[in-house]
Amino acid sequence: MVKTTLTMHRFKSFCFVGLNKAELVQGKQSDTAEHWWDLIDDSLRHQRTMLAFISPKDGNGKSLPPLAVLGDEKMPVDEAGRLDALAKKLAMFDFGRAVTASANRINILAVADILCYWDHTGTFVQPTTPETWLNDLKALANHYPRTTEKHLYTHWDKTNVPEGIISHSLLDLPLEDKLWSNQPSFQESYGAALLVAGLVAAVVGYGANLFQNSTIKELRAEQRQMVEKAGQLASLQELAPHMDEPTTALQQRGLMATIVKDLGAASYAAEFKFDRLETQLLTPERGAPVVLATYTAPTTQYPDFLSQEPLAKQLLDASATLAGLRKQSGGKLNEFKLEGLVLLPELQRQLRQPATPEGTP
Repeated sequence: MVKTTLTMHRFKSFCFVGLNKAELVQGKQSDTAEHWWDLIDDSLRHQRTMLAFISPKDGNGKSLPPLAVLGDEKMPVDEAGRLDALAKKLAMFDFGRAVTASANRINILAVADILCYWDHTGTFVQPTTPETWLNDLKALANHYPRTTEKHLYTHWDKTNVPEGIISHSLLDLPLEDKLWSNQPSFQESYGAALLVAGLVAAVVGYGANLFQNSTIKELRAEQRQMVEKAGQLASLQELAPHMDEPTTALQQRGLMATIVKDLGAASYAAEFKFDRLETQLLTPERGAPVVLATYTAPTTQYPDFLSQEPLAKQLLDASATLAGLRKQSGGKLNEFKLEGLVLLPELQRQLRQPATPEGTP
């Protein structure tokens, strides 16, 4: 499993803004209201709640600001500002930017009071009702050639979906990074990870300390050897090659602290109840160094694919350092293991990259 796009599994709640109605979906339950802000209580004001909307285009074909869709023209200025601040606390997804990768495919999202659909040319919206949506869906599908793949994503009852339309769970809805209009940067994600890392420090700290302590002892031994060798070498130029290895080890030690904090925070965000987290630095003869992180959890908590696969997706999405994740084959029958891969050169590049201030190109 490789991190290529976002998944709906990253979020716990979904609030969809339609034309005249909004719908909040939490698990198998849903609620509707005239305004989306009437559905968002204090427990949902975080970025595990998706706020999905479709922004209209201006005369130049550019998307209008989110508040043009999410706000109300009759609102006082101070109330509009409060609403804008509330929306920015959520994960704002603008499906007005959605397109399909293939000209032979259409995606249809049935929520609130709309059929939102997009193909390779752009996004479109059609009003509907709970009573007429199946007829509206059939009419919409008939506008496309029979060879076009028609994919429906909804939590509504799909028993009588017209023939030729492939039905999916709402959680299978494909997402793209560009849809997330206020997606946090790597620095912001890592900063948030630091805030919750203390909650899992008791679980992961022991292994991290062992690694760091052993590394420090090795570096001190190398330092003594360097002092002895310095007197035997003629110049700094001869000494430089001998400094490469301990310098690299120090850099990797700092990265390990970053990785452990991130992995701990990601497991907390994904609500992953694991027993052990082990990290191993691998330095192949060819290629860049990597870190292999192994989570071990009891199969009583995660007995099958239906519980393991969503967890892996949530963990991968919540981590700022993991490049890939897979289930480890074999092993003990009562253990479930996930192996994660961290690419050290890529992590170093991200940590060096300065954050772009908001509003700058």
